[in-house]
Amino acid sequence: MVNESCALCKLSTFTNPNLKFKTASCSHRFCESCINRATITSKAMTCPICKSSLTQKAGFGKSAEDVNYEREVKIRKEILNDLNKRKEDFKTLREYNDYLEEVEDIIYNLVNSIDIEATTEKVNNYRRENEEITIRNRSKKAEFEREMKGKEDTQKREALERLRLHKLEEERLQQEKIQQKEEMLDNLASGKISAASLKEKQMEKHTSMTKTNAPVTKPILSYVPSASSTSNNNNNNNLYQNTKAQPNQSASFSLPKPMTAKEPVKNYSEEELAERAKKAFKAGGWTDQFISKRAMEEAFNCLVLQ
Repeated sequence: MVNESCALCKLSTFTNPNLKFKTASCSHRFCESCINRATITSKAMTCPICKSSLTQKAGFGKSAEDVNYEREVKIRKEILNDLNKRKEDFKTLREYNDYLEEVEDIIYNLVNSIDIEATTEKVNNYRRENEEITIRNRSKKAEFEREMKGKEDTQKREALERLRLHKLEEERLQQEKIQQKEEMLDNLASGKISAASLKEKQMEKHTSMTKTNAPVTKPILSYVPSASSTSNNNNNNNLYQNTKAQPNQSASFSLPKPMTAKEPVKNYSEEELAERAKKAFKAGGWTDQFISKRAMEEAFNCLVLQ
């Protein structure tokens, strides 16, 4: 880790690793505490090294982390632009993996300023030895980027076209509704149609739309086994023959009659409600004995035996 020190308070990351620095417009480094303290008391601060006037808004740039990140991105982009061999340029996968590790070592050394001269010489030698491969792979990359850009532009155009058609369809439907409403008002004003007949037509239209949008109720068919499956045969092989259920074609289905406002709602007594609840429990697979046993077990589970 590189030790940095503030130009004002002289504190460094050696004594306080949590210090955060910013680069001033004069290229000197200041910690955030000094910057905040100096800019609170006055609108500007003076660099103690070069005597430059610095402000909080324009005098300081990005943090040290941002500067290091941008530097690494820049170095990585430059190196990968030259060291751009592909998997098909190697005979084996092991050689390709070794090449990738070597590229990462070069980037790491350049970013962290480790053995700069030897690393730079190594990169220059690679550029001279693999110039033809580098140019070829650059052209392949450029062609791939153009192809992807074309696909992206095509998708954007198609999405915009779909959006345009959708808006046109919405406008058309809205215009039709307005025209129908105007025609209805004109007919009422001219006396071509009466209010009662118009109301009747609206009710018929609403009923037809309700029937069209209503879900289709399919009756549940009851199945009965065929007569051949009930035959008593001693041969065990015949037990599994002709046992496929056949639909009962003679079954008739009737939908329940809907309750209207004229029909009185029955008021159940406590005994009837208890009986209905008991039937509901049995229908769900529960019994009175099981419920009582479950309640007793839950009651005794909280007891601690001495």
